[in-house]
Amino acid sequence: MSRRWALLLTSDHVRVLATGSLELVAEVPWQADAPEAVARTLAALPHQPSQLMIVVGLAWLEAVPLTLPPVPVAQQRRMLHMDADRWFPFAAPPAVAIVDGVALAMPAEMLNTWVRSFGTIAPIDAVVALPQAAQLAGVEGPVHTTAAPGETGVMEFRQGTLRQVRRLRQSPPAIATALDDARCAAALLNAGSLPLDVQLLDPALEQQVRARRQGAWWRAAGIAVLAAAFCVWGADQWRARALTEVNAQREALAIRARPALDADARRQRAQLERRLLTEDATHRRLGDVLALLGERLPADVFVQRAEWDGSRWRLDGSARDAAVLVPLLSELPGVRDVRSLAPSTRFLDGGQPRSSFSLSFELGPSSTGQVP
Repeated sequence: MSRRWALLLTSDHVRVLATGSLELVAEVPWQADAPEAVARTLAALPHQPSQLMIVVGLAWLEAVPLTLPPVPVAQQRRMLHMDADRWFPFAAPPAVAIVDGVALAMPAEMLNTWVRSFGTIAPIDAVVALPQAAQLAGVEGPVHTTAAPGETGVMEFRQGTLRQVRRLRQSPPAIATALDDARCAAALLNAGSLPLDVQLLDPALEQQVRARRQGAWWRAAGIAVLAAAFCVWGADQWRARALTEVNAQREALAIRARPALDADARRQRAQLERRLLTEDATHRRLGDVLALLGERLPADVFVQRAEWDGSRWRLDGSARDAAVLVPLLSELPGVRDVRSLAPSTRFLDGGQPRSSFSLSFELGPSSTGQVP
C-alpha cells in the first residue's frame, strides 16, 4: 500500500501527517523563503512517502469573492489568470483555486519554489488550499485557525458550502471552533487523486502535474490490462478483486465529475434569474435599475454584478468609498430596506485605493409609478 504525506504549511511550521493516522508524523519550523532546509529535514525521516499532498494555510492565501459568468471552473481560472491585477492585491502572477465562488490565491513563483523543494522528497500529487481540505473533511459552521503572525483565520461552511474566508487581527469570534488540522489532512489523503481544476495551481504548475499524472496513468493502464488478462485466466477470486478496482475507479470518476455538476447548477441558477427578469412584468427590468444607478451613484462606482431573485436586487462591485453607498441608496425614492451582504475589502486598483461592496435592496413603485 502506498504511503502518502500531507504537508500543512502554516506561517512558521510544516506539519506532516500520513495516510491511516491522525497523529503528527513531524512538525518542523521553516522559513517560506528557504524551503530547501525543511525539505532536507523531512527527507531524513524514517518511512518515506510515495506521494505528497501540499495544503497551503491561510497565512499565504488571499480570499476574493468572485462575480464571474456561470462557466466551468477551468474557464473561470483562466479569466482570473488573464486579469489577475484586477482581482488580487499583489502584482505577481497568481496560483488560484476556486471554491464555491471564492478565489483563493497566492504568488505563483513562491508556490513553485515550494513544490520544487518538496518534490525532492516524493512526487507531489496535489496542491490545495486549506479551505478545500476543510470542505473535504465535512467541516460545518464557523471555524478558526492560525494565519500570519498576529492574525487569526476564520472560515464558515454551511451545508458543505464555503461561505466566507477572512483573516482577522483580533481574537476569533466566540462562536467559531478550532479547526481540526488532522481531520482535514486525513480527508484529503483519503480523497484519492483530486481533479486539477480544483487545485491551487498556476498554468505552468498545472501542466507539470498533468504530465506526471498522464505518465502514471499509462503505466497504471498497462498494469491493469495485464491484471485483467490474468483475471480471465485465473480463478473466481481474481474476479472479486477486479470488481473492487472498478468500484474504486467509479468513486474517483464521481469526484472528478463534481466540478462539472457544480458548474451545471450555477448555469441553471443563471437561467432561472433570466427567466424571472423576462417573465415578471410587475418589477423593474435590469436596464431600468442600471439607469437609476448610473444617474444617482458616484461616477467611481463600478458594478460587476446585478441580479434579482424575484423580490430583491443584489449589487456587487467596488468604489472608492463603499461605506457611503448604503445611506446614499436609502435616500433614493422607491428604494427601501438597503442591506450590506458582506464585509467590504480594500485593495489597490492602478495604485488607487478602492473597496468592494455587496448590497441588496427592494424597489417599490415611486410616487409617479416610474423609475425614481
